Amino acid sequence: MNTVKERELPAEDDEFAQLASEFDTLDELKADLRERVGRVKQVEQAGQIRDKVLDELLDKVEVPLPEAVVQAEVDSALHDAIHELDHDEAELDKLLEAQGSSREEFDNEARESAERSVKTQLLLDAIAESEKTTVEQEELTERIFFQAQRYGIPPEQFIQQISQANQLGAIFADVRRGKALGSVVDRVDVTDTTGAKVDTSELFGGAKSDSDEAAEDAEATEEKASE
Repeated sequence: MNTVKERELPAEDDEFAQLASEFDTLDELKADLRERVGRVKQVEQAGQIRDKVLDELLDKVEVPLPEAVVQAEVDSALHDAIHELDHDEAELDKLLEAQGSSREEFDNEARESAERSVKTQLLLDAIAESEKTTVEQEELTERIFFQAQRYGIPPEQFIQQISQANQLGAIFADVRRGKALGSVVDRVDVTDTTGAKVDTSELFGGAKSDSDEAAEDAEATEEKASE
């Protein structure tokens, strides 16, 4: 005879909060969770606004694209795609075919993505030059520490790796481009689905570390959901 065992869940009380977190009471734990969810939603909304503003800029502004730079991006995408296939392009073709795609479609998508990436970089660099956008040492350090956390390695090791790979300038440029885009967003009237104006200062005016922490919360939430 088969028996069914009912799983007993722990009671949601202060004792549970003390066992499951650093908080002493259940109310403190719930308040912290609400705050974390709010920050994650805020970062998601900020990202949607940035993406929309960037799309509008890319559609309206003509930017000459250096073919050599675009091709380098395309070549990089191909290198990444076949890296796990022992750099066997024939294996890539087989994989694409199994996925209902083709090498032609892959190449076209890689070029479109490369053109958008290069156009975005050149456009935001031009805005940064026009706005005389600067990057403080603290801002660069925060980005480096955040990136190190995302990769799960000590900041000192990450700094050593990016220094050896000459990537420090790329991180600097990425921070500067982000600030340049933020300066454009600050001057744009944003409305929600009801037509009400959104106060973007609440989304982009806060401390950089708050955004980084919220992004970490989002990643942690996704990891828990997949378990």
